[in-house]
Amino acid sequence: MKTLFTYIVKKHLSQCFILLWVMMFSASAFSAGPGRIVLQANKPGAEISPMFYGIMTEEINYSYEGGLYGELIQNRIFRNPLGGGSAPPVSGTDEPGLFRSEHYSMSAFSCKIPNGKYIAKLYFAETYAGIAGPGERVFSFDVQGQKFKDFDIWIKAGGPNRAYIETVPVEVTDGEFRINFTPRIENPAINAIEIFPQEGTSGSTVRIRAGQANPYKDSNGNVWQGEKGFEGGSTVDHGPLVEAPGDWIPGVPHWFLVTSTGAEATAVADTSDPINNTALTTSLKLTIKNVPNGGRVAVANDGYWGIPVKPNCTYLCSFYAKASEGFSGPLTASIESNDGATVFASVIIPVVTDTWKHYKVSLKSGQVTPTADTRFVISAGSKGTVNFNLVSLFPPVFTERFGAALGGRPVTGFRPDIMRLLDDMHPAFLRFPGGNYIEGSNFANRFDWKAMIGPWEDRPGHLSPWGYRSSDGLGLLEFLEWCEELNMEPVVGVYAGLHLNGGRDVRTGEALKPFVQEALDEIEYITGDVTTEWGARRARDGHPEPFKLTYVEIGNEDFLNNGTRSYQGPEGRFAMFYNAIKAKYPDIQVIATVDPGVPHDVIDNHHYMSPNTAIRNAHLYDNADRNGPKIFEGEWASQERGVQRGLTPSFRCALSDAAFLTGLERNADIVIMNCYAPLFTRVNPGGSQWRTNLIGYNTLTSFGSPSYYVQKMFFKTKGDRVIPVTKIVPQTIPAIESVQEPAQTSAGRFSRDDASPNPNEPLFACAGKEDASGDIILKVVNVFDVDQTLTVELTGADVLSVATGEVMEGELDAINSVENPFHTVPRRFIVTDAGSNWTHTFPGHSITVIRFKTKN
Repeated sequence: MKTLFTYIVKKHLSQCFILLWVMMFSASAFSAGPGRIVLQANKPGAEISPMFYGIMTEEINYSYEGGLYGELIQNRIFRNPLGGGSAPPVSGTDEPGLFRSEHYSMSAFSCKIPNGKYIAKLYFAETYAGIAGPGERVFSFDVQGQKFKDFDIWIKAGGPNRAYIETVPVEVTDGEFRINFTPRIENPAINAIEIFPQEGTSGSTVRIRAGQANPYKDSNGNVWQGEKGFEGGSTVDHGPLVEAPGDWIPGVPHWFLVTSTGAEATAVADTSDPINNTALTTSLKLTIKNVPNGGRVAVANDGYWGIPVKPNCTYLCSFYAKASEGFSGPLTASIESNDGATVFASVIIPVVTDTWKHYKVSLKSGQVTPTADTRFVISAGSKGTVNFNLVSLFPPVFTERFGAALGGRPVTGFRPDIMRLLDDMHPAFLRFPGGNYIEGSNFANRFDWKAMIGPWEDRPGHLSPWGYRSSDGLGLLEFLEWCEELNMEPVVGVYAGLHLNGGRDVRTGEALKPFVQEALDEIEYITGDVTTEWGARRARDGHPEPFKLTYVEIGNEDFLNNGTRSYQGPEGRFAMFYNAIKAKYPDIQVIATVDPGVPHDVIDNHHYMSPNTAIRNAHLYDNADRNGPKIFEGEWASQERGVQRGLTPSFRCALSDAAFLTGLERNADIVIMNCYAPLFTRVNPGGSQWRTNLIGYNTLTSFGSPSYYVQKMFFKTKGDRVIPVTKIVPQTIPAIESVQEPAQTSAGRFSRDDASPNPNEPLFACAGKEDASGDIILKVVNVFDVDQTLTVELTGADVLSVATGEVMEGELDAINSVENPFHTVPRRFIVTDAGSNWTHTFPGHSITVIRFKTKN
């Protein structure tokens, strides 16, 4: 018994000693007292550019058409392509839904499977509207060492929107199935992968549908997981196969023929009687053969996922009409439910003439319940024929313009709820028109600004790079008015000869000179007084006063589409624009999209990053060359991978966005501007082609993501001068690991390195000082789930006791949505015990901004 008792006591004491040792070790690794953050308030650093924070935009995800631009009618001049926006269904397959999404620009796909023999099936279809023929997307890949060189989806499938399946027998010997992709012309793209174990091989069939956020079940009940195992790249989602609420009029997408019982009529696209030869070349011809008493015949438009009906709302409607074959009216314009049972607003046009005439009317709703289960209708109750063109419907807009300010436009403006979200950010600049929207899929669909000014009657529209048509109602002047309404300065990207077709039609040398002149004309349109040719044209279009313009960007992402070589060098595309602009406008700062190898004022870097990479890239510019050109982060965003990647960012992305922004602000001596991208997305099915985006909306309402609120927090607390943060000592260090280097240090679109951030660095911070108020503003981002209690030392500052702040914290997977727009947002707080040495706890997974008042 004594021996046993001794053993028990010794064992207990040993366990206590081990516990005490662990506690002592923890005390050394996890500091019991507060950590420190030191601000050198008496030694302010670099000036922060007044244009440090802004926004960028391009036509993607129905950002303009069906988004910010107020027009509610889709296909208003009856020239939209069939397909209505997203890619049409893929033929040659029993499962067209399998091809509604694709992964592109990836470097590899891999998944862990048991060793053995398999049959791999790779599913391809060319669904990108920018590919117009063979040779325009060519890439190579190898499947477990079997090489497929110069693979062309167009040739393999026999054309666009056709399915092709490559079947490959493989053997796995190391527990991993892998495909490596290598681009040649355009980026690799794949829709789905299927891996079947053969006889004698254990394991089950693997099915991956590229880019699908949720599991997809085909008609055989097979479940296809989404975006699993891809390295790098991104996805395009054409949305589900959604049946339209009826049959479109042949050749006229989004327009429907509506007849009451017993009525007979036809509706067709008509090119025999154009209003002009520039834009209004196709009308909609409605021939009414019979209408019973009390009946009607109508044409209806489904808008952009419906027409937004709200109470006590006035809609401005306009259209051209011409009567024939005995028809003289009346017409009724109305907004009604899709079943026609409820009319929310209507107006009668009593008489229609037998020559083309422009009709303008107002429709007013009453005390109605908001709905988007609606359509716009023009109806008649008598026999005859009537043609329509340029049918428009505008809701109330953010800023109304009248009379001469419209310059021949019936009405124009921007969706108020989205504009209010932007206005609340207080952006300093707008980078426009894109993005890929500058280049276009090909030469014919580039951003041709001269075709996008003046009356709508002169704007034919064009196909955007993402598969749907732009009306071009949002043209150059409207972009500038957008800047004016939100007190932003334009940062204008000019077309520079490159397109999204792999460089097959790039304009260089003599062929580029007319477009260099077009860029000079565009600058004159923006900045010239009324005595200049293009300044006078701007005045005629409704805006006599010139706009301020400091920055002009030459092209967009010329490191893609085989554009680099023609962009670089003293005879390159960039130099042609730079020299011409500097000769006429020496004060304009010229931005390059890739190092051109010749003098340039600013370089535009793009970074789409995983959250881990964005956090590590908070140090991206710490060691940048201070003697080189200034840096514009013209597109950047944290984007989750795999099934977690949503249409709008989660709080995990917001947290990493904030960490990345602290690095940009700390390096404000070299980084002069930045803007998140993309800005907008439709959240309706089929309304988005790119994940992830800052602001989401449907037909009725809009919301800001958690990352949007990070932008707001940082925009309004920028400061005028950097206050150096000379020391950050965390209270708690989650673990000890080696320090990771920044993921990317040069311009590039995608970062494929997803190593975890440095666990020794849970906190990221930056600070600034406002000249007018003397306020010192501290931003602290805690990227780990451990509270950090810190003593904030403001060296050389006499700080008042009352300070104000905002903090945002939440679950990493939390998102905002149409249904819950304010799920994760900042909350304000007041500090009453602030001082030059002040202790505060920064919650785990949080973004905090504190404004200290000073006596000096």
